[in-house]
Order: sequence, then C-alpha cells, then structure tokens
Amino acid sequence: MKTYQLYYTSCRKGLSSGPGFQAYAMSEGITEDERKEIERYGVYVPPNDLPSQPDPEQIELLFPVSFVFFRLKSGRYGVCQSKYVGQDYSGRYGNYFCHALILENGYWPFYPIQLYGSPVFRDRLTQDEANTDDAPSPLLPIDLKDISPNGNLDVNVITDFIEEYGIENLKDMLTAILSYEQSHRRLILCDEQENIPYWIGAIQMAFPVRLAHTLTFTTYTYDPEGMNALICSTPRNGGRFAFTETQRNFQYSLFDFVQGESSEMEGAYKFNQVVDIGYSISRDNLIAFHDFIDQFSYDVINAEMDAAHDLFTISGTGIADMSYENLISAIQFANTYAPAEVLGHLSERINEITEKISGRADLGAAQVVTEFLFRVARETGVPSHYDNAYNFFFHSLRLMIIEHEQTDKKQIIEFNNDVILLNRQHREDLLRCLTDPELLRELSDLLSNDDVPEHSGIYFILMVNNLTDLGYTWEQAAENHEFISFLQTCFALLIRSENNLSMALEKTNKDHNFFAQLIVLGITHTAERGESRDALLRSFSKALKSKKSDWAVMVRIRIIEMGHDSFIYDEFLFLLTLSENKMEFFWSYYDAIFSEISDYRDRYFTVAAENYIEYLKDRQFIGECSKILEHASEINNDALLTRIVEGFEQGLPVSHPSQKLVEEILFISEIKRQRKVRTLPDMTGLIRLGMNIYECDKPIVELFGSAPPDLEGMLGKRYKKYLKWILPKLLSIASSPEDHGRVLNFLAVSGLEPELKSNYMTNLSKILKKNKKSGREGFVHFIVYYLSLMPNEENPSI
Repeated sequence: MKTYQLYYTSCRKGLSSGPGFQAYAMSEGITEDERKEIERYGVYVPPNDLPSQPDPEQIELLFPVSFVFFRLKSGRYGVCQSKYVGQDYSGRYGNYFCHALILENGYWPFYPIQLYGSPVFRDRLTQDEANTDDAPSPLLPIDLKDISPNGNLDVNVITDFIEEYGIENLKDMLTAILSYEQSHRRLILCDEQENIPYWIGAIQMAFPVRLAHTLTFTTYTYDPEGMNALICSTPRNGGRFAFTETQRNFQYSLFDFVQGESSEMEGAYKFNQVVDIGYSISRDNLIAFHDFIDQFSYDVINAEMDAAHDLFTISGTGIADMSYENLISAIQFANTYAPAEVLGHLSERINEITEKISGRADLGAAQVVTEFLFRVARETGVPSHYDNAYNFFFHSLRLMIIEHEQTDKKQIIEFNNDVILLNRQHREDLLRCLTDPELLRELSDLLSNDDVPEHSGIYFILMVNNLTDLGYTWEQAAENHEFISFLQTCFALLIRSENNLSMALEKTNKDHNFFAQLIVLGITHTAERGESRDALLRSFSKALKSKKSDWAVMVRIRIIEMGHDSFIYDEFLFLLTLSENKMEFFWSYYDAIFSEISDYRDRYFTVAAENYIEYLKDRQFIGECSKILEHASEINNDALLTRIVEGFEQGLPVSHPSQKLVEEILFISEIKRQRKVRTLPDMTGLIRLGMNIYECDKPIVELFGSAPPDLEGMLGKRYKKYLKWILPKLLSIASSPEDHGRVLNFLAVSGLEPELKSNYMTNLSKILKKNKKSGREGFVHFIVYYLSLMPNEENPSI
C-alpha cells in the first residue's frame, strides 16, 4: 500500500508562486484540499522562552519535536514530524521542516505513536534543495512495508515506563479518554519532553491498533486550544496554554506532571483494571480482549468499552458473577456492534442469559435481550434458539403487562411491533408460536385470574395485530378454538371497562374483515350473556372515528353482510345524536352506507329519515324535504312521505316559480300521483294551475277542469299572495257570468270570504279603469252572476 509524502518549510522555490513558507513538494495522489489541511497540522511555533537565534546544539537540546497523528477530512490517516531547523535559505531564523506521511487508505499496521523518531522522516532540505530556483519534482510514494516503527516505543519499553511512572496516572488518562464522548474534555499532557511519547504510547497500546487510530495526538503544540487533536502535549512555560484552575477542572483533562497539578478523574472503569493487569502482570488477557473487540464494528472509544469487556467475559467464563445491569449493557453492545459469527459463538450462553434476566426484565432489558436472542437464532438457524427467543419475548410481555404495571403501555406495543417486524421473514415460526393452543390457554387463564380489563386490552391489541400483520385470516382464526376462547375472555373483561375496550378497538386496525368479525364476536358475546351492548357500540363508533373513512365504511358493510344490521343502525342513531352538523352527517352516511347496501337501505332508510327530520328546525326541515324526496321510492311509510311532501309544499313561493323549481314541482306532483298522497292545500297543484293560467290560452272552464286543486287549509297570508298572483289574470279572461261563478267557487276558502270579496272587487275595479269596454263587460258579467246565478243565503258560496 502506498504512503504519500509532503515536505513543508521555508524555501526559495516550492509549490507556491514565490519564496517563503510553503509545501516544497508532495506526492501525486494528495489533493489540494488535503495539502492545505496537512499544512495546518504541520505548523510549528517554538516555545517563546527559547533563544531566538539558537545554535545547532541548542536546537537539538531545547526545541521539542512536534509529532502529530491526524485524520484528514477525506478519511485518510497521516502523521507529520515538524522540527525546528533555525535559518532558512535567506539566513532568517524561525524556519522549521515538516515531513508528512499520508496513507493511501486503511490503517497503519502498528500504533501511530510508534512512528515517532522513525528514520523514515527527514529533518530538513539539503542546501541545494533550499536554494534552487527550479520547481521541485513530485515526491515518490513510499511502500508501507518499507516503513519501520521506532523500536524504542514497543510494548515492552512502554510497560517498563509505566512501571516506573505509575499505572494510576495511566488509568486516570484512560478514564479521561473513555469519558470524552460525554465530557468533551480533551487531554492536555505536561511532562518532561522525553516522557511524552511514552505516555501517548501507553494510552494507545491499551487499545487494539484499529481503535487506537481514533486517538489523534501531538507530542508538542504551542497552543493546545487551537490544535485539532484529542491528546495534546504542551510545555508548562513558553506555550500559550495558561494552566488555570478553570481549564483543569472544567475545560480539559489536564495531567501536569511538572507542577503536580492534574484534573481529578471521577468514576472507575473496569476496563482500567484489565489494562492494569496487562501492563503490570501479563498482557495475554489484554491481547485476547483486543482480538475479541477487533471482531466488532465498534469504532469509537467511549464508556461502552466496559460493556465490551463484559461481553468478552460472557463469551469466555460466563455470567456467574455479573450484575444484571452489566449483563444488559453487554448484550446491548452485542446487538449494536457484533457481527454474525460472534453472535453464533455467544449462543452457547443463551440459557445462562435468559435465566439471569427472565425474572426481572424491564422494558429496556426486554428490548435488548429479545433483539439479541432473535439475532442469534437467525444466525445459527437452530430451532431451539428460536424457541428460546419466543419464550423470552412472551415471558417479558407478561412481566411488563401483568406484574410491572408502571411500564408505559404504548412502549409495550411498540416493543412488540418491533419484534414482529424484525422477524417477519420467519412468518411461519411466528404464527406457530402465536397460535399455539397451550400459549392461548395460558393467556386466557392468566387474564381470567388477573381480572384487570386494562391487561386484557393490551393482550387483545398485541395478539390481534400480530396475527393480522402476519397475514393470519379470520377463517384461520375461527378454526382455532383456543384463540376464539382467548378473544371471548378479553371481551368478558373489556365490556366492563369502556375506556379499555375503546383503546383495544382503536389499536386493532389492520384488516377490516378481521375487525368486523371481532365486533360480531363481541355482539354475540353480549347477547349470549344478556348484557347491554351499549359500551361495545360506543367503543366501536369511537374506534371507527380514528380510522380512515373508507376502511370504516368497509367494516360497517361487512357487519351488515353478516346479519348484524341492527347494530350498525343503532350506531347510526348514536352518531346522529352526537353530530353537530346533522345534515352533513346524514347525507354522508347515506352516500357511504345506504347507497351501497340495498337491503340495509330498504330496511332502515325510512326510520333513519324519520329520526333525522326530528332534529331539524322548521326552516331546515322545509329545506331538506326536496332532497329527501329524491329518495321517495326508498320511503316505505306513507304518513312519513305525506309529511315530507307537506314540508316541501310549505316552502313553495306563491308566485311564478323558477325553472329549477318547476322541475321539482313536476317531480313531486308525480310522486303524489303514484303514491296517492293528498295534501291540504294542494300547493303543487295550485302552483301548476297558476302557471297554466298565465301560460295557456284556454277558457276558464278548461283551465279548472273537473277537479281543480284544493285551496282548503291555506292560511290567510299565503291565500292573499295567491289571489294577488292569479286573480288579475282570471278576471281578464272571464267571459261570462258562469266564468265568474267558477272563479269564485274555486277560490272560496272557509273563513277567508272577506279576503276574497275585497280582492275580487279591487281587481275588477282595476280592469274597469284600465279598459272601460272590457271592464264594463266584465262588471256586467259579474253583476249578472251575482243577481241570478249566485247561490242563495241558505247555501252561500261567498
């Protein structure tokens, strides 16, 4: 694998356009963005308390080497060594030389700190390189296998260093590293410069090489606060870091071995003890742990390291002395990071794990362990592992529903749903377990003895949704007598608690046929026990309100099809009572239900309409009659039909109607004819007559015919309007005393004779004034009628 190079220093000619600090040369394969980023890591600012014009001996003795390990934004890992060199090509002091190595991809095959002091690094440019005016050639990549680490920084040397300088200091540093994800406090090291690489080496070698690559560091920086590295070393004097109490106690994890002032580390990680043994007694166990954790996709060092080691312990010696909490954390680590082959190996400990946890599993533990058991089962394919997983899952549900009542029920449902979703590809196994007769009998007995409706509601939701999610049909369910018995047990308890019944029905919404069958089962159950079905009705209606309207309609239709239309009609009455806009509700219900099922419409539309109109105020009723009469053929009660026709006629204007109203009048008139509906007054007939009087050029005898419409029952105000509309026209075409007699007989209404006399004489007078000739003729005809043809006083007509 290639390792790219880059040189950065002050030179006469480099990759920039002029002299000065710049990248002198780099390998092809480093991008411009990467170059800029590398240059920032390689910047060297010497301590400000050192000589400004040092000689070579002072440089070697006093000026610290900055060795930085970093990861570029591109994901590549790199190191750079920056050393102070004194004068540049022009003789000015302040020059330094940075030599960077960038991996093409992947990790260093050793700990990055082991490159500190490696002979692969150059210290400076040659005199010719620094002074040339020619553009330098690209640097050749180095093959990774040709790069050797510093033999003075191997594990044995680091172990000796820790033995001399104290394992407790290292354990505090490791605590700071493991806590960094929560604390965000970077490590600041201050010690004799020659000790810094060993401290960093001790920290890195506590972890596998791969994880050690997450520990970026610098062996020297003038300004730790401006340095992008997790571990920064800086001198007590000559740097920018202030070493304040605030920095030590709150901002950083400071380890100042010069002044003896370090941050206090809180908390103790078990992993630190493993490292302690690894450095002080034998490294074998630590190496074994490194090999173990390298199998996982765990790629950040944090507090989960303890869980990783607990899992390592489980895989080796078991869980005998492990606490419940630590066991759960270890299993969660496996769920998050373990590959399939590791899970297969852990399967040997399943029985121990379930025995340890089964008696006290809370929701969090149940989620963690159930996921683990099912993942193991899927990896191994061993039937007994599936049985263990299902048994633990059902047992956990029982604990949380029955015994741990404080557990949030919504979270229990979500936990159940997650498990079903996770194992959908094993549908047959799931169905086999869920519909196991023994399990269902146990549940029925458990709920009966428990006698808590809320618990029944949760189990009702879980069982029904699990089965419908897996495609279990009602036809299959009906053949499983234990499942039907389980549902009946649930209904027996839920009927006593309307809130829990409502919740149970609201949460079971996968399959409309299955849901409808559940309701029918509830209807049958209440009928057999002689119980009221009101609670079921209200809960059913509330549940459907939370569903999509199309789904709710399909449920109602299915229940009707199964012969329980009275239940659906009772729900209609319940909804009608509750609805704020009864007109909107009624017609929406008609479109959704009555229009779809003719038998149900034939049986219930009449009574539905009758109940509906009872809620309408006078004006609302009159306005709705026309719409209801569009469905007159569906009304099988003549008295109701007559009442609605009368309502329609009450709303008719006593004047020439619009074309739309003419069509309605003709339609209603035909209904009255076909259904032999008689109304007093016959307003549709009277309006039609009025239209004919104005539109047809016929003599009065033909206009009235043998059976003119009846005005009887017309009230004075409408009577007066009607006279005002038709009387002028009638008088204008009355051509004989007999015509006047026909008009007066037709218009005569008991109790309204004075109104007729007044209007008659008024209109006759107007005709006389307007046209003296025809007026006189009309008046003469009226007088002749009055004197000779008018009935006698014993039988007056007016």
